[in-house]
Amino acid sequence: MTVSDTSAAASAVLRRRPVLVTGGAGFIGSNLADHFASEGHDVLIYDALARSGVDRNLEWLKKRHPSKISTTIGDVRDEAAVADAVRDAQAVFHMAAQVAVTTSLIDPREDFEVNIRGTLNVLDALRQRGERVPLIFASTNKVYGDLADVELEKTNDAYKPRNPV
Repeated sequence: MTVSDTSAAASAVLRRRPVLVTGGAGFIGSNLADHFASEGHDVLIYDALARSGVDRNLEWLKKRHPSKISTTIGDVRDEAAVADAVRDAQAVFHMAAQVAVTTSLIDPREDFEVNIRGTLNVLDALRQRGERVPLIFASTNKVYGDLADVELEKTNDAYKPRNPV
């Protein structure tokens, strides 16, 4: 067996282990899942389907990649369910979050539980596996703050920064 044969075999094994996308029915998560499924990877979507409309994203993914997308409807606050989802993942993309600013103001404890405790559950499940598993964490757009000082100009079909950095 040559080095390239070994590499191909290792790649095939990894493709059978799913890429886990928490929040995989959301905007970023569903596009990420689509990318990996298009590349031939099995993808496990872990999502609570708490936001309106995300179920349509999930339906789209399942129709587009019927043999590559599997789903666990679950909440990142559920330690056991998160640990089960993480168990066989070759990589984890943690996109699950409570993103509504209004909710964070009305019920900050709920926001904390989903965003902080949920992330801790993902991290702890990975730690308990005892092996290195790549993790990518994407926070919400709110961490970037207000972009009111960026001047935009309208082009034919988009708004672009007037003075790109």
